[in-house]
Amino acid sequence: MSAYSAVLANGQARLLILAMIPVRFGYAMAGLAMVLLIRDRTGSFALAGLGLGLFSLGAGLLSPLRGHLVDTMGQTKPLMVYLPVFCSSFAILALAHDATLLIVLCTISGCMSPPLLASSRALWRPIVGPDLVRSAYALDSIAMQASQVLGPALTAALVAAWNPEVAIWAVTVMVAVGGVLFILVPASRAWTGDRNAAGFGGAIRSPGIRVMLAISAAFGTAWGALCVGLPAISVEAGWKFGGGILLALLALGSVLGGTWAGARAKRGPVRSLITSLALLAVALFLAAIPAPLPVLLTLLVIAGLGMGPAQVFLLELIDRVSPAGSAVTAFASVVAIEGAFVGLGAYLAGRAADGGGAHAGLVVAGLAELVAVAIVVAVRPTLNVKRQWAAESQESPTPTDTSSGTSSA
Repeated sequence: MSAYSAVLANGQARLLILAMIPVRFGYAMAGLAMVLLIRDRTGSFALAGLGLGLFSLGAGLLSPLRGHLVDTMGQTKPLMVYLPVFCSSFAILALAHDATLLIVLCTISGCMSPPLLASSRALWRPIVGPDLVRSAYALDSIAMQASQVLGPALTAALVAAWNPEVAIWAVTVMVAVGGVLFILVPASRAWTGDRNAAGFGGAIRSPGIRVMLAISAAFGTAWGALCVGLPAISVEAGWKFGGGILLALLALGSVLGGTWAGARAKRGPVRSLITSLALLAVALFLAAIPAPLPVLLTLLVIAGLGMGPAQVFLLELIDRVSPAGSAVTAFASVVAIEGAFVGLGAYLAGRAADGGGAHAGLVVAGLAELVAVAIVVAVRPTLNVKRQWAAESQESPTPTDTSSGTSSA
């Protein structure tokens, strides 16, 4: 674990991790908080779904544009606009009762969602350097997994103990506090942007990034299928709370695998990504075969051992193939595509479950990951490139800081 110790010894890295913890939890809590609030105010799950859908649509469609603004203007100026607008519109949700106003506020919040996740990932290389960037991405992936599992649970707990308004306020405070801390990271303030970078969509014109988008679409499809398929298996088996447990075991395996990838993996990211995706696909196909519960639980942990490293190597490859001056746009575009395809996977798994085939959702997920393997193998030379970070302006003002504080960088 010396690689993780080296990352955490860096003052800016610690500040970045500290800033992103509340941001990740806030984003993970937001969806359920909105659904429960709108359902409570209007009595309609249809309106709640509409609000969440418009929020997600605005966040996803405009994500590359927000990333491009950061790449061309620097991180501080765009975040100083997006952060207060998002927090204000989201906080007003707690005070609104009119259905139309609630839907409008959800839409504004999605469109103005600050690009904190993409911006933070673009900072890892200039902060920790190329030798530790894989370990940094592993920490990033682990934190994301933890927030995705615990965030909705925290929302449910707040609503159960108090009411949906408290959950909305909690999301607002978390994103606001984390966002301010992020802006205070020296590397973020030093990220001046590159006005000579390719125009909007420049990252997407990169062959490597287009490959990453295709792989992320497969990732999103698989995750959507798992989010529906595993609870469906639980319901079919008569296990009331089993869906959450099955997803938690998958997440546990993912955390363990991601931790190993960041500390021990020595091979290149392309070969490692192929191996991880193949392990994930095989484990999901085997888990789709009806078997005693202990077998299913074991296979889900094994699937997670492939999923966690795959996410780490995917982030490393995005960092490697993104064009100079387009790092934030690249990360934001990949996130947008992955989120968009979650719905496809969820729909396919849901149709299968309604037809009496709950385990078919795992087949959908396995096939999606198998497609990702085929894509990586087919275009392997495109991904085996070396990123010329020395030519970018982001390297020089943010040297690796190994001090115990954050003020020296």
